Amino acid sequence: MIDDLAEPPRSIADPVLRAGEKALKLTHLCTLRRLPEGVRTEIDESLKTFLAAALASVRAKAASRLADCDWAPPETIRFLAFDDIEIARPVLERSLVLGGADLESLADLGREQRIALARRKTVPAGLTCAIARHREPDCLHILAANAGARLSEGAARDFAAVARADQALQDALAGRGDLSAGFARAIYAVAAETVRQTLRTRWPDLPADRIEDTVPDAAPRSGDLEAAELVASLARQGRLSAADLVTAAQKANMAFTDQAASRLSGVPVEDWRRALERSPVRATLLLSRSVALSAERAAALYAAMAEAGRGHALDPASLAKACEEVYAGFSRDDARRALHRLGAGGSIH
Repeated sequence: MIDDLAEPPRSIADPVLRAGEKALKLTHLCTLRRLPEGVRTEIDESLKTFLAAALASVRAKAASRLADCDWAPPETIRFLAFDDIEIARPVLERSLVLGGADLESLADLGREQRIALARRKTVPAGLTCAIARHREPDCLHILAANAGARLSEGAARDFAAVARADQALQDALAGRGDLSAGFARAIYAVAAETVRQTLRTRWPDLPADRIEDTVPDAAPRSGDLEAAELVASLARQGRLSAADLVTAAQKANMAFTDQAASRLSGVPVEDWRRALERSPVRATLLLSRSVALSAERAAALYAAMAEAGRGHALDPASLAKACEEVYAGFSRDDARRALHRLGAGGSIH
């Protein structure tokens, strides 16, 4: 099919121009209608080759046209996404073809890439975390104002670090009704410290304990008490199982996940949370091993945790390898002890 494309005018002898002509024709063909998978695969390889040999202006045109094509050739989209930002921007902002792992890798390329990614109609938790960890105020403001951006606990610390000196960001975050309990606590702590500092400045003779009593250090963990009571009730009835961990995590019910993790493993809930912050993959797999989840279910649990922003997304092969290493290296009791040490600040070995 590729060879049947009409040849460009004979006056265009430059191979760069010829490649550009073919690239734009293939781009137009891609956007006409959804193509069969086999045809799309054939086009993908050729289009990427032509674009690699074409002028930047041609790549920019192709990127702009393919950004809104939900069935655009995936390797071509990846090629354009990793191009210079002037070319990549529409793909970064709009293409639904880009996957989670690529999006998070793109977030580490540069500030302009992060700004474009933060403007996407939907920003999953893992991508939000990847953008937020650079702690750039302009990117965080865009995310805070983007109703499609999922702001989860994994990004809370980075948002809070910037919000301490940015009242506008505090206000933008306070206006969102979809913050997780952990995220809300982090922002509450920032606001509380701002109020305490104001009190110290206005009334320097006010005793420190009076200030602390007036402005508590942190908000209570929303949902924790209810989750703890439900987990305890299920445990008493013999109805709490390791499978509940996976189900709760997949539903993004992190309060229940944490309380169930603590109850099933015997590790205090705060130790579990600290372990997860220090090493998300290791902590999740040690937990899974200690409660006798299969390696496949352990991978599903970690994928759900990463989707909730409590870890970085891993490709299936890397995750399977990590599971194999933990499951081969730790018995259930060893995994439980290692998880406790990780949460308490010790070595994971």
